[in-house]
Amino acid sequence: VQNADSLADPATTLTSEWLQFYPAGAPEETEWVRYDLIADRRHIVRSNRAAWAQMYFALTTQAAAERVQLGRGGSTNTTYPWPLTVAEAWGTVEATSGYIGYIPQLEASYPEIARVRQALGFRGDPFTQTSSHPQPNSTILPVHRMQLHWGNYGGMSARPGRLDRAALISGSTATGTSRPAVEWHTVHWSVRRFTPDYINREQPPAELLGRDPFQLVSFQDAVRRPFLGPASNAAGQGQSERSIDTRNMDRLVKFPSGELPAAFCEKAVFGGAVGGGDAMRGAVDEIDVTNHAAADVVVDEPFREDAQSFKVQRGGEMRAQGLWFGGADYSAAFPPVGGLVQIGDEVLAYAAQQDGTFQIAKNGRGLLGTEPRTHDRGARVHFLTHRPCAILSSGVAARDDKFPVQAIGAMPPRMGTALLGRRELIHYTWVRVSGDQATFEMPRYWPPGEDGDSPASHGLFRGRYGTTPFAASAGEPLIAFPFRHWDRYVERSDDPEQAYFQLSTREAPVFFRSLAWTEETQDATVDVICLVRADGRSSFRDEPNKAPMLWQFTRGAGDDKPSQLGVQATQLEVRFATVYKSGCLDLAAFRAHGWKTAPRIKDVRLDYEGEGRVLAERTVSR
Repeated sequence: VQNADSLADPATTLTSEWLQFYPAGAPEETEWVRYDLIADRRHIVRSNRAAWAQMYFALTTQAAAERVQLGRGGSTNTTYPWPLTVAEAWGTVEATSGYIGYIPQLEASYPEIARVRQALGFRGDPFTQTSSHPQPNSTILPVHRMQLHWGNYGGMSARPGRLDRAALISGSTATGTSRPAVEWHTVHWSVRRFTPDYINREQPPAELLGRDPFQLVSFQDAVRRPFLGPASNAAGQGQSERSIDTRNMDRLVKFPSGELPAAFCEKAVFGGAVGGGDAMRGAVDEIDVTNHAAADVVVDEPFREDAQSFKVQRGGEMRAQGLWFGGADYSAAFPPVGGLVQIGDEVLAYAAQQDGTFQIAKNGRGLLGTEPRTHDRGARVHFLTHRPCAILSSGVAARDDKFPVQAIGAMPPRMGTALLGRRELIHYTWVRVSGDQATFEMPRYWPPGEDGDSPASHGLFRGRYGTTPFAASAGEPLIAFPFRHWDRYVERSDDPEQAYFQLSTREAPVFFRSLAWTEETQDATVDVICLVRADGRSSFRDEPNKAPMLWQFTRGAGDDKPSQLGVQATQLEVRFATVYKSGCLDLAAFRAHGWKTAPRIKDVRLDYEGEGRVLAERTVSR
């Protein structure tokens, strides 16, 4: 060859290597060659003694180096009872055509040639699923060695395939301000070896191919610049290292990849100018930063969409470059008493986990708008740190105000919003913790005129955002739910845990004529209720417009027409509360967005008439 310097040198890699004959316009003639030595920088040599011994034995059936006479039926001066016919001696080989690795007519006519090629593994190396052909004007290209992380026969790591459009990215040279160099290529052929070399000091392997599983990839064009991937698992990377960003590495990326931005940035700045540049335009709606609690693991045994448990590979964690075996039990970081995980496109809740086996919570499949699915070995298991979850330790009825759970975990410890089952949102306003267990609680509501154990009483903040209260069984998940605005108004209730906006005025006895305000709403399912009480004559628990000096007003957006009061009083209390109606939240498809909005109240005007008075007085000398 003329360009041996571009090929992998076995003297450096200490393993056998491969090159590719690429005949332009005839891809079916592609041939891969295995070699062990580059002599004089131009001769490609198959020098492995074991391979030559295998070829010798294939021809002669003799293990010793002695003179033998060969014929079409094999050795003719051996005591081994060779058959007399060629077909019986070498077998029958059928000629094929039209694809990479086809069997040429030469090997069909002379099966001993096929036997020699298979035993020697040089031209058309059978391991590569190619075959040998005349190469009068072929381009010689290097074959590149890529990582292949173990698990599901490499199914959990990248596997380049024929005609994949891919980019070689020089990530090791990129910085926060410079983009990496990129070369575009088309994969021509690839081969995988799923087992490493098993080194035995007493009996070393006859040929070294690679200490780790690997894949061989060739392109249709030569690579123009050097690319060096990350160190192998046993070279320079400690077991405690867990944060690896592939953007710092030279890598092969299939297009389209969906990977993160190619340039690696150690520091990120939001909302301001960096380095004297223009300030960012637009508004950041919300930024949520979470310290991830557990590394991703993978499913160890397949399970169906109706399974109630699953098992993970405890000794490996998923990193950006594939499955990493660090010698630790990575499943131990998952909370033992419940949480949410995402496997593929499905969100699941588990009630307990131990030694890598997860028990799925009751009704814990296909949560948060996902669907139950079958998951294969090697599927990624991602713990949803940003969505805490607790498991009910006993059942709750549709009117209950207490929710006992196995442990509070990472749920908000003072107050918050939670999704009960699949259909109801609740607000809890305090938490009682006793040992390892906890209880989420809210005030109890009794209808006016009824107290104690009235069957009409219920938890004050059940069925928030237009959802319907329902019963749940022990073992079901209670999931922390993100929200922007409290839904803490309950009709005919005056509990201090409620939320409202109140304006109060106290005057000498005056005649209150009218009340006017302007409101802005963004969704028809969100409304404003205004309660007005004069002189505290009635309770806010009474029925408005029927109880003395207690009124309730509503109005449409943009309506600023005054509401008539017509009352003589000293004190006036005005309460504005937000009402979230049914339909503002869709827990099935999450296509309704009214629950994320809140109305705006402005320009509140109170018109009243009273006697004149001196507001300030000062005596001066004339």
